[in-house]
Amino acid sequence: MNPKIQVQICEENGEKIFGPGPAELLRRVRDTGSLHAASKSMSMAYSKAMRIMRTAEQNLGFPLLSGKAGGKSGGGSVLTKEGTEFLEKYERWESQVHSCGMRYYRDIFGVKAEDGVPDKNASGGAGRKMEASGKQEDLSDVSVVVMASGYGRRFGSNKLLADLGGRTIAERTLDAVPAAMRKNTVVVTRYPEIAEMARMRDMRTVMNPFPDQSDTVRLGTKDCMEQSAGKCRGILFLPCDQPYIRTATMERLVWEFLRHPDDLTRLGKDGTVGSPMIFPESTFPALLAVTGDTGGREAARKSGLPIHVVEAQALEELNDIDRPEDIDVSNQ
Repeated sequence: MNPKIQVQICEENGEKIFGPGPAELLRRVRDTGSLHAASKSMSMAYSKAMRIMRTAEQNLGFPLLSGKAGGKSGGGSVLTKEGTEFLEKYERWESQVHSCGMRYYRDIFGVKAEDGVPDKNASGGAGRKMEASGKQEDLSDVSVVVMASGYGRRFGSNKLLADLGGRTIAERTLDAVPAAMRKNTVVVTRYPEIAEMARMRDMRTVMNPFPDQSDTVRLGTKDCMEQSAGKCRGILFLPCDQPYIRTATMERLVWEFLRHPDDLTRLGKDGTVGSPMIFPESTFPALLAVTGDTGGREAARKSGLPIHVVEAQALEELNDIDRPEDIDVSNQ
């Protein structure tokens, strides 16, 4: 049993202005570069999508979308500056409401995080442990390692620089990192172009001349430990070829980890699990010792720690880009 938490913006008379539906439509326009493709991916009539956008723009008082000319598909739609800023604010608000709502739900009903079932014998105090400890949990308690060193052999070139709806794959992934976490983010890469993208977003960079995924894990872990001066409670490993990950999802992942800072926390959807994954401080020595091309998977397995799975908003957030046709499918 799980609660369903939704946030909406309404008129004084209760008429809906903006909520989860329009937000998802905007995200898909952002990802596909087309309102038609976005509505199709949601099994929604194009006329309905147009009506939703026009109504939202009229009530909000500014444009959310603008048309673009040219391109392989002959044009499409992009989010305006106001639309981009509004969506980011809505996602931050939605994430905070969801996190607080889940915390109070578990606290009041005595829910165990691992099964979501209320404990009939609970007194309702367990969920306040973080507050009672006197420590103010913060997103910056968790560092981020963006793994951007892959060769892209199956892609045939550097896939991280490939265009996806007007932005590169790398830009999309880096832009998803919450603003509050960027100063604690290190991008491990072998590519100067990616390093420059990181610099423009106030992220650190470690250049990686080594071949294996484990090299990226070791370099990133070492940098996080050194830069945090022992204050890093966990490290979130984010593959840079995962361009559909959302800021709000990453925030929810971190908040869930901070409720269980001694355990592993990872993203999943409907029984499918994937990246990102957050490793607690106790696993740092194992992360520094990984070898080969297994990354942190072996460290997670050997730790024997419980794994908490946070549900993604959409299955596509777990998708990575391996081949050029993956981009073609994504843009349809």
